Amino acid sequence: MGEVFRAIDTRLDRQVAIKVLSSGLIANPELKQRFEREARAISSLNHPYICALYDVGSVDDVEYLVMELLEGESLADRLARGPLPLNQVLRYGTQISDALDRAHRQHIVHRDLKPGNIMLTRSGLKLLDFGLAKLTGEAGLLSQASQSAVQTVKPLTTEGSILGTLQYMSPEQLEGKEVDARSDIFALGAVLFEMTTGRRPFNGSSQASLIAAILHDEPPPLGTLQPLTPPALDRIVRTCLAKDPEDRWQTARDLTLQLQALTENISGSTLANESVALPRRQGLSLWWRPLAIGLIAGIAMTLPFMLFRKPVHTPVRHLSMVLPDPVAEITTDNVLAVSEDGSKVVYVARHLATTQLHLRLLASSEDHVIAKTVGATGPFLSPDGESVGFFQEGHLRTMSLSGGSVADLGEVGPGKGASWSTNGMIAFVGIPSGSPVSLVSAKGGPIRTISKVRPNEGGHGTPHFLPGGKQVLYTAEVDGKSYDEAVALVVDIETGRAQTVLEGAYGAQFVRGQLLFGRGGKLYTIPFDEKRFSTTGVPVELPISALDSPGHGTLYVDAAGDGTIVAVPGSRKWFDTRIVQVDRQGKSKTLPLESRNYRMPRIDPTGKRLLVEVTGANDDIWIYDLERETFSRATFNGENMVPEWDHDGNSFFVSRVDAGRLQLYQIPLGGGQPKKVFPSVSPSLFCTSVSRDGRLIAYATTPGGATGWDVYLLDRTTGTSRPVIAGRFNEMQPALSPDSTWIAYTSDESGQNEIYVQGVDRAGARTLISQGGGATPVWSHSGREIFFVTEEGLKSVPVTAREGSLAFGTAATVVAESGQENVLAPSYTVALDDQSFFISEGSDEVNSIRQIDVVRGLLP
Repeated sequence: MGEVFRAIDTRLDRQVAIKVLSSGLIANPELKQRFEREARAISSLNHPYICALYDVGSVDDVEYLVMELLEGESLADRLARGPLPLNQVLRYGTQISDALDRAHRQHIVHRDLKPGNIMLTRSGLKLLDFGLAKLTGEAGLLSQASQSAVQTVKPLTTEGSILGTLQYMSPEQLEGKEVDARSDIFALGAVLFEMTTGRRPFNGSSQASLIAAILHDEPPPLGTLQPLTPPALDRIVRTCLAKDPEDRWQTARDLTLQLQALTENISGSTLANESVALPRRQGLSLWWRPLAIGLIAGIAMTLPFMLFRKPVHTPVRHLSMVLPDPVAEITTDNVLAVSEDGSKVVYVARHLATTQLHLRLLASSEDHVIAKTVGATGPFLSPDGESVGFFQEGHLRTMSLSGGSVADLGEVGPGKGASWSTNGMIAFVGIPSGSPVSLVSAKGGPIRTISKVRPNEGGHGTPHFLPGGKQVLYTAEVDGKSYDEAVALVVDIETGRAQTVLEGAYGAQFVRGQLLFGRGGKLYTIPFDEKRFSTTGVPVELPISALDSPGHGTLYVDAAGDGTIVAVPGSRKWFDTRIVQVDRQGKSKTLPLESRNYRMPRIDPTGKRLLVEVTGANDDIWIYDLERETFSRATFNGENMVPEWDHDGNSFFVSRVDAGRLQLYQIPLGGGQPKKVFPSVSPSLFCTSVSRDGRLIAYATTPGGATGWDVYLLDRTTGTSRPVIAGRFNEMQPALSPDSTWIAYTSDESGQNEIYVQGVDRAGARTLISQGGGATPVWSHSGREIFFVTEEGLKSVPVTAREGSLAFGTAATVVAESGQENVLAPSYTVALDDQSFFISEGSDEVNSIRQIDVVRGLLP
């Protein structure tokens, strides 16, 4: 009955949806009344899980509603791909029930609850379409509206098969009786059934047989269709679907409390209800097994390490921990840690480009933001689980989970793993690569190195204390090879003697007599003798999906002493990206490049070439020729980050690890030796902008102290460098205007990243040009716009020069998708004509990660 348009509210500068009564139906008084009913119903509701109504009116006999614009998919579209995981069933069911409770308290019965009227968005679930809603005071249900209910069947109120809405109607609704809130509860029971099983509770070959099934038949138990369903959920759903309204939950509030209680039970002590009974392997009878085990052990001593055996399939207990709605996604840094007793998980999550630590108590499903941890990465927990350590602003820090001050243990650079021993020491690796394992007291004090980077090693990472705290297990990258060929070693803290314990492993840690490690995108365990520091037997592949980074040796897994494993689910394809050229009209073209991890494209001064950082086994810079469609490698040492063209296009700048810090190098094209821009070792820095005349280089650096990241300018004619923005917050991602008189940058001084502009020679006088978040600014080549990334996409702010000052317009979205955000440099670049953009974005298989898996009972 309606048509929906995407529109711009020019007064408030926001995208909205405008729903209008279809032109052919305007003369129908019944449908016009239904349209008005929807407006009255939604106008009285204000709830996070109900689509908001902003305005209503009529223009030239066109009835319209101005509503919240939702990006996502309907629950009906999601169910077309099969049933939902249990945690999502409970989460969505609770949200729908809570929304219905609000409507019922406002004396509104929805009367058309179905998957097609439920939207799943990035910010959460939204209940739609109150066109059939019954408001208290109306003279009963109109017979015409009843017929409309039967005919309106496809998602989002479009026409379609007659069976669509009937499937979710209560018996009293089908019989034309008076309906109340309990009719919505019946419909929600049908939706819960379908979310759990992928099937509807009632079926029929015709309209008549379907109605008969709803009136007289009982749906099959959930456990017969989905064997792992908790009995409590089956009881909840069957109560919803009772034929007599008196036998159902009497209010949506009752149902909400039931779903919340079940969620808490599953998250805590009843985790075993989610046991996954994996099939047992077929093979030898019981009396042969001791002989077989001995035979395998003997063969394993003579065969190469590569003879991995498949896991012995045993029952495991599995829980999916979904991130709360305000949290955007898991980041791609070292992201999570579990306490030794398996009761707490600390993880890093990102909202726009701001990261922060979160604490999840598994027994109660409570999630807390940990204060004072903005920008923190690499969390690790104390042995008693009461304190957390992390890397922040290039420093190693600790704090109590119950609050209090942050202890700063020293400037160590970006972190690559840390571990806290029972005797109060912390082992860590502070630089992304080329650095050894170091040791410091958790109470503070001197830092000393305990491992030595050997000539054939590219750096150490992921340190873990062995029991007793006298030895540290760590991973060493083999120079020039991927982390799949890394080596796990044990170093003695006192003597510094290192011993290889396993080849072809990364992210290794000790848990319950086993080494847990990654290789080839899979997770393995192997028995480990902690006295002799040697492995025995054959590696066993674990049946767990766990994200890992082949380029950085990051294993998104941690294990507790009780055997609990926490893992970010996914595969290496999560890191695959592509370079897409998108114009302002939304037309896009993907560059013909093989699937790899492409980052930070940068257009050259002629507009004909792109610099691209390619990460993987080694990080190097490549050049893509847009005219010839060729892709050639420009660096070869595997340690190059954040490229930026010089003004003439004959060379470019990159950051490389040098003497434990990320230093700026200039790389000439066509041969020639790389040149270090700063002769001495300076703080870690990233160049993100060069003036058109080549005189100025703008870069972000960490000079030390309490200022975090600051913005500096290097004058190449004088060789002098000076701070431009050096506040006590993080200022980074500087971008010079085409005339070199203005600089745009990102700062988190407001509590989230925003975009500011100030004069190059006007310290302190700055203007905020973003609203509600923004990162990675880039000037247009004309100088009349500034682009930046937001959650809604790539935005543009008009810029007008007025007698030595700038005037800024209102930000507007130019590209709905803005690519993968990066805290170091832009994930996009602007074509020379300012009409299109080259964006590094995830492949179709890459989505935001909003889940952590918790597995118990898998390790011996």
